Amino acid sequence: MTVGPTLYLVRHGQTDWNCHRRYQGQRDVPLNATGRQQARRVVRALEGIGLEAVYASDLLRARQTAQPLARERGLDVILLPALREMDFGEWEGLTRAEVIERYPDEVRTWYRDWSSVQVPGGETVAGFVERVLTAFEAIVKRHPQGQVAVVSHGGPLRVYLCSVLGLEMSSLWEFGQETACINEVRYEATGPRLLRLNAVAHLRVATS
Repeated sequence: MTVGPTLYLVRHGQTDWNCHRRYQGQRDVPLNATGRQQARRVVRALEGIGLEAVYASDLLRARQTAQPLARERGLDVILLPALREMDFGEWEGLTRAEVIERYPDEVRTWYRDWSSVQVPGGETVAGFVERVLTAFEAIVKRHPQGQVAVVSHGGPLRVYLCSVLGLEMSSLWEFGQETACINEVRYEATGPRLLRLNAVAHLRVATS
C-alpha cells in the first residue's frame, strides 16, 4: 500500500569529464552531445508519469538533464544545492590516474576505508552524507503523496539508496549508477521500497 510519494531518481547525463574519468565533484561541467541525448531519453522513459515536481542539483550537468523533463510538463526545476555531488577539493579536474600519482597515501586510505578520508580542500564524508539525507527528507516531507523526479549525481543517489536499503555507507560503491540511469523508490506502509535500480534500458533504444 502506497502511503507516501514515489521518487524517480535520475543521475545526470554524460559529460566529457565522465568519458575521461575525471573527478567532477562540484565543478560546473556541462553535458556533452551524448548527455543531451540521454536527457531526452529520460523524458521519453518517464512519459505518462504525472510528476508534480522536478528537483535537481544546481550544478549545470544536473540542471541540463532536469530541464527537458520539467519543460515537458510545464514545470520549473526546483534547484537544491544540497543535492550536489561531494566536494572533492584538490582532486577535482584530475583523472583517477593523476590522483593516484599525486595523492598515493590518501588513495590507499580511500580504498581501505573511504569514509575516514577527507580529500584535501574537500568536504568530510559525514558532512556529505548528512546534507544529502537531509535534502531527501525535506523532499519527502514536502510531497506526502504524488510522484516526484530528483536529478542528482552518482554519489548523492548512492547515499540515499543505501539509506533506503538499510545498508552501511561502506556499501556505497557496491552498485552501479550509470549516467542518465533511473531509480524508483516508493514509500509504503512499511517504509521506502526500491522498485528500480540503475535502470538504463531507455538509453539502449535506437533513435527512430
